[in-house]
Amino acid sequence: MNPYLVADRRLATLRALDEHGGRANDSVLQILLAAVGHDVARDVIRADLVWMQSVGLCTVDARSEVLHVALITEAGRDHVAGRSAIPGIKRATPRPAGIA
Repeated sequence: MNPYLVADRRLATLRALDEHGGRANDSVLQILLAAVGHDVARDVIRADLVWMQSVGLCTVDARSEVLHVALITEAGRDHVAGRSAIPGIKRATPRPAGIA
């Protein structure tokens, strides 16, 4: 897969978590990501979540084989706000108020 698309999808995932209460399951994330142009399988989302957990941007609770719940961390919120740069995930730029 194109590394730029992967980096953008990971940022979109963090933004989705940040903008929806800080927590979401992989099924909801799949819908939210498709709405912003990343129509991918849940196993791709799960792999991204595991990677983001490994760099401290979220935690993942694998409730079962079919349901994984992600929770954004403070480091994840900092990245979404543009206060950090992490290789493998697109750098966030500040968004105007009211833009999702």
